[in-house]
Amino acid sequence: GGAAARPSHVLRGHSGRITCLGFSADGHLVATGSTDRTARVWAVRTGECVSVLQGHGGIVPEPLGGSRARG
Repeated sequence: GGAAARPSHVLRGHSGRITCLGFSADGHLVATGSTDRTARVWAVRTGECVSVLQGHGGIVPEPLGGSRARG
């Protein structure tokens, strides 16, 4: 063992469970989808939410493009 990994940012904003996450091709942005029926776009370097996409009729299943993870 080495030192424990620590998060560089905690992304706060969704009121529901995160259902997916995807990075932009250049690695500067990350998009999250949630059971709160929103998608959010975050700046990786600062952790700032730069966009909120609202009005989805259901759970956001996955953001478009880039690498993605589901959980």
